[in-house]
Amino acid sequence: MRAGYSRPKGFPEMSDPQYDRTTRSQPPATAPPLIEAKRNLRAESLAEHVARVVAELPSLTDAQCQRIAALLLTGGDEVR
Repeated sequence: MRAGYSRPKGFPEMSDPQYDRTTRSQPPATAPPLIEAKRNLRAESLAEHVARVVAELPSLTDAQCQRIAALLLTGGDEVR
């Protein structure tokens, strides 16, 4: 695991038998629970990153907050 990274609560460690069953019992393309778990892990990691970055920033203007929210809502497409 990378230095400074901690797995979000509720996600199994790689050594956990539950992780082993989830990742090896079915190919990833046909394992919707695995796809959903990966999506949730990425979302949680992003939320933690955003919280850390926002805590270090000076206050954002309403326009800046709206632009950032629009990026998240549109899947990253730039909205101006």
